[in-house]
Amino acid sequence: MRPERFTTSTAMSNIVRAPQVINIPLSCLAEYMTSGYARQRTVLQEFKYPQSDTSQARIKYYQDARDTLYSYHKNDLDRSWLTHQAASLESLGAVEQGNRRTRLENNARALRAYENFFGSKSYEVLTLPKWKLTFSTVKVIVRPDLYVAENDLPKAIKFEFGTKAPKPELIKIISQCMLEAAHQAGNSLPSGSVLFFDVPRGAIHKGARIGALMKRNIEAACLSIEAIWPTI
Repeated sequence: MRPERFTTSTAMSNIVRAPQVINIPLSCLAEYMTSGYARQRTVLQEFKYPQSDTSQARIKYYQDARDTLYSYHKNDLDRSWLTHQAASLESLGAVEQGNRRTRLENNARALRAYENFFGSKSYEVLTLPKWKLTFSTVKVIVRPDLYVAENDLPKAIKFEFGTKAPKPELIKIISQCMLEAAHQAGNSLPSGSVLFFDVPRGAIHKGARIGALMKRNIEAACLSIEAIWPTI
């Protein structure tokens, strides 16, 4: 009986390839879970191809406001500095047109709202953590916009700057996932230390542990993302 020939192609066919790990930010998961089917594919496409012009515009839309608030708290600046920065953005926007002008005006609006509602807050800015939650092959990257200490208590903060009020379900997903990711990383933050700042409306929402129903919904969404991802 002749022995079976063992070729390179045979060896390659016997290799069990590890499934692809899909990395998405928490904002992607939250928007995916609170969008209709048609919008869901667009959401994933924007995050799968982050270097596209559309994705870059989306990712960096409120970067001016985030960077300014980081500097404001990091350097313990006076509230008037926020007003000055907002005016500077408005001046830049006045000589621009189209989307760039609108973006600068919206960043200025966000800073004025923050100064109005939260400008009196004083924080010690800490190094931003990079947490994660993994469901099947989907790795959800969880990173606060600010990680601070207030009265020696650490707090993880996520900002919302949009003119349209965020959906309550989106707030729950983001705040609960932030708390769960922190705990899985060994950071025992209390629920009151995970904060979602809805800046334009001057509202602060606190985190909570992920309940059984929410966990099932997140796992189902990640399995759906896993199935759709290769087709985008």
